[in-house]
Amino acid sequence: MSLLLATPAGAQTTAASTSTTASEGLEEVVVTAQRRSEHLEEVPATVSVISADQLTQFNIERLDQLSQIAPSTNIAHFGIFIQPTIRGITTQVIGIGQENNIATYVDGFYEPDSTTIGTDFVNIESIEILEGPQGSLYGRSATGGAILITTRGPSKEFTANVDVGYGNYNDRKVTGFVAGPITDHFSASLSAYWHENNGYIRATPQSVAGEECGAPSVALGGIPCSVKPYATFGFANAAPLSDQDVRLKLKYELTDQLDVTLGYHYFFYSDGTTLANSTYFSPSLIPPGTPLTSSAPNQVTQYVPALGGRPAGPSPESAQPGNEGTILVNWNAPIGTLTARTFYSVEKSDSGNAQDYSLLAISADQSEWIRKTFTQALDFSTTRINRLTLLGGFLFYHDIGVGPAFFQSNTLYLTSPTSWVDTSTFDGYARPALTSSAYSGYVDGTYAITDKLFFTAGARYNYDRKTYQSTIFGNIAVPAFGLNIPYGPNVVPSETALFHNATPRANLRYQLSDNSDVYATAGQGFKAGTFNSINDVNLAILKAPVKPETATNYEIGYKTRQGIYAFSATAYYTTFHDQQVATDFNVPVIGLQGALTNADSRIYGIELQSEVKPTDALHVQANFAWTHARYTSYPDAFTPLGTFEDKNGEQLPRAANYTGNLSIIYTIPAVYSGSLAFGGNIFATSGFTPSVSEIGTAAVNLGPGTIGQNLFYQKGYELLNLQATWTAKEHFSTQLWVNNVASRNYKIFYSGGSISLSGTPPDYPYTYSTYGPPRMFGIKLSYKF
Repeated sequence: MSLLLATPAGAQTTAASTSTTASEGLEEVVVTAQRRSEHLEEVPATVSVISADQLTQFNIERLDQLSQIAPSTNIAHFGIFIQPTIRGITTQVIGIGQENNIATYVDGFYEPDSTTIGTDFVNIESIEILEGPQGSLYGRSATGGAILITTRGPSKEFTANVDVGYGNYNDRKVTGFVAGPITDHFSASLSAYWHENNGYIRATPQSVAGEECGAPSVALGGIPCSVKPYATFGFANAAPLSDQDVRLKLKYELTDQLDVTLGYHYFFYSDGTTLANSTYFSPSLIPPGTPLTSSAPNQVTQYVPALGGRPAGPSPESAQPGNEGTILVNWNAPIGTLTARTFYSVEKSDSGNAQDYSLLAISADQSEWIRKTFTQALDFSTTRINRLTLLGGFLFYHDIGVGPAFFQSNTLYLTSPTSWVDTSTFDGYARPALTSSAYSGYVDGTYAITDKLFFTAGARYNYDRKTYQSTIFGNIAVPAFGLNIPYGPNVVPSETALFHNATPRANLRYQLSDNSDVYATAGQGFKAGTFNSINDVNLAILKAPVKPETATNYEIGYKTRQGIYAFSATAYYTTFHDQQVATDFNVPVIGLQGALTNADSRIYGIELQSEVKPTDALHVQANFAWTHARYTSYPDAFTPLGTFEDKNGEQLPRAANYTGNLSIIYTIPAVYSGSLAFGGNIFATSGFTPSVSEIGTAAVNLGPGTIGQNLFYQKGYELLNLQATWTAKEHFSTQLWVNNVASRNYKIFYSGGSISLSGTPPDYPYTYSTYGPPRMFGIKLSYKF
């Protein structure tokens, strides 16, 4: 899916032009970043905007493509979880009921689930990316920023469009949208989408079996052994994609001042890409013939055992179906505008994978989570008070996430480099439940001190109550002794924690001219504390809540938009206190268990955004971001290979020092009764850690040259995307596109572990990673009625 960098103003570009010698200039851009409509240059914050025309013309399809659109933004994957990063602020906390610390809103409704926000963009009207803490206006979990997505809706005039596309990897998609009036006061819209492909990751063929132990094993002290064989399978598509989406909106205008919009959204999303990981075992650390196999990029060599009703095979499972209902009420009262938003969703997340990412059935996980969310928001705004714009609102939030999760852990004993026995197996079933109830209220006002000088101040108070409880059942099997021992039920008693915080903001903006402003701003973001919702063990250190996190930001900026060009510059300094981070503890019998702790960091940087349209035929955009994000307190970080590190001074995950884009569109008019537009975007980033980090030591490393190096570091890379679009009379268009022209290999997920095989010390360290899409190309046909 083709990319072009969004401009700081999000200006729309037009495929057809009537003149190549003069320019009509850049269009004005209106945003709602401050919960009211205003020109972008009047917003005292960094906002990147992508318009509907850009989404269509440049075929921007998914949230994770925003990494190449907005400065200082990285949309990362952690298994099935989508975790945005803005200016180095991100989360690596996963589990049922958890939330990101970059808030995502769709049509003004908060979307808390991080497994379902990765679905394709469907009939989007605009996207706004708010950089820096947004605690005052957007509150819940907007620690590092917010992403505002607006979808198309009902219209008083009939409009419709249909798009079909085909690409490599058998990529097929169909999109449709229709909207219009039903009566004078009643209108509706319907959006539908279907997308499937084979995925770009392949499971390599394997057919190997362990040796039968014909006699009692000497290594096991004469105990007869049973054999755990390899799986046998051929080439397969390890991560095919399936995405269906339907969105219905019904709008009724009760009066000229009062209207109600009912919405329903169904989606089904299945994509196991970030569970189908390529593995690497250092040849210098693995004895010849040992059944531990490395795999090439975009290939997997793994066996996912049967678990929780799921059949065995080489491919992971990932499916996220969901249903959402919304009610939006707008009342333009004499004293101001009152908006009420009601949201209810039921979302399910099914996933299963081999957690050792090898052909040995050492550990596996199968989860079936259900999440139910209800929110009620009330917002009021008025400009009726002299020289004052006043906002205020209230939010109630209730969310519950419930298991179950099935898992399996085996202890294998190598009797030779090519044979092994299963000495014990632990099969478990857990039912975790995390419940959140929260209230918040805010007041925010902007006062015009003079016609050019504006002062804004506001604050939000947050109150959160969280409860966690879990029960685990299990069975321990020892085949050599013929034992089958029930385990549990082990109950993690219900624990409740309360969190509250106030997040203020203040800024001063001076209007240099009609289209140029300078500003200084300070603000905070807040994310409530939480429990570790993947914990199934009744130990105090594992069930204790983690503290809330807060980010405090100071920023100065300059914006201008003058006819054919626009430019903005921002410098900021952020302290990130009590960042919620993940760690592990080793629990007897069960093994490693996830836990949560806190860390501190300091982040500062500079962002430059620019665009110029010297003629109607040429549009050039360039952006650059420098981000310095480092831990200041993280002394006992648990690492993937089983050691502890002091990460003070280390670069934060997903926070590249430098990122930049250059985009060019050139349009040739009057080509076969239409226009032909050529587009290209090159994105470059310096190196960063996509997921987790660990410094190699003499005791734990991945072979020669890795001692003293970050074992999970992605080096810098560049991506080039090209498009050509022919448009006929603004109704029909044909687009050819190619992404990642050079087919660069780059990791979007990168971690590691160690496989312990009894009797063969030391443990075998390895890495597992997911690569981003290789070269992708296709064609899209569009028709607007």
